[in-house]
Amino acid sequence: MWEAPAVYDGEDVTMPRCDRATNMARPSVSIPDELLEEFDDQIDDMRRSGELDLDTSRSEVVQELIRQWLEGKSNSISTDSKATATAD
Repeated sequence: MWEAPAVYDGEDVTMPRCDRATNMARPSVSIPDELLEEFDDQIDDMRRSGELDLDTSRSEVVQELIRQWLEGKSNSISTDSKATATAD
């Protein structure tokens, strides 16, 4: 399994790209704080309205958005440095 180097508290450590127990990748994504807060607020609103189960995690929502995008359900995508994609 390929492992990505990382820095933790100033020391080099090795971070696995895939959790062997669950066979799930654990990518790191940089997102502006405001965008993540809005995303989390939307998830909370959808939980309260019943559109999502109360125990649905952010990771599950991201997984579903990726699936929808890969299936071609994306409204738009840009290859600019600030790419945008929206799922139905």
